[in-house]
Amino acid sequence: MPSKVFHQLHSMSLPLISVIMPAYNRQQVIGEAINSVQNQTYPHWELIVVDDGSTDSTYAVAHRYAKSDSRIKLYRNEQNNGISSARNTALKLSRGKFITHLDSDDTFSRSALADTLAAFKKWPSLLLVHTDLNRLIDGKVVHTPQEDITYNNWLVKPHGLAMVMYSREAVNLSKKFEDQLHTCEDINFYDKILKSGRYLHLKKPLYNWRIWDGSITRNTNMTCSECRSPHCTFFKNYQKLGWVH
Repeated sequence: MPSKVFHQLHSMSLPLISVIMPAYNRQQVIGEAINSVQNQTYPHWELIVVDDGSTDSTYAVAHRYAKSDSRIKLYRNEQNNGISSARNTALKLSRGKFITHLDSDDTFSRSALADTLAAFKKWPSLLLVHTDLNRLIDGKVVHTPQEDITYNNWLVKPHGLAMVMYSREAVNLSKKFEDQLHTCEDINFYDKILKSGRYLHLKKPLYNWRIWDGSITRNTNMTCSECRSPHCTFFKNYQKLGWVH
């Protein structure tokens, strides 16, 4: 049997992992992000890139990759609708049994998909697995362990998670990202999943987070009292507790 055919048949027997990547004006870094998916040791994935109305060459760069790799699906919004909307578009289009996210200015470690999926295989009842990360700062790699979380601690001090993979069952719990949120949309989405208690912290640095002036996280880092979004689960909880007014 030709090796290419064998590889295709082998991939078909593996669960499909959908990688979701919203992108806005990331022409200088999105290629590196896409490469890190293509270089995964795990072969059976699809990458869904949603260009959210970029005004630079982001779409053109992503299109070059999509033309040469059928696993990459590229979609384009004519206007900038925000990160939550782009995530929801990709989520609706995804076909995988498992879903993970990669920001268009970050990268995966080579074994990220394989190592995270292995946790689901070992503990099939899990809904979500999150990992440690490396911070990329001025060319330096800084391993950054993440905190172990309990749901009660999460409610008091919610924070972004590093690489996260979740099952299709988890999507049925959280439904979608809140379109009206332009920050903290991820922690609001994960809230109902974490409340189930069916999650695991995998203590491996599988996600490389680029810290730079264009970073989404750096540009939208604010407290609940500053954000004050009526669409945020945590802000509404804090109001009830009298922590913010």
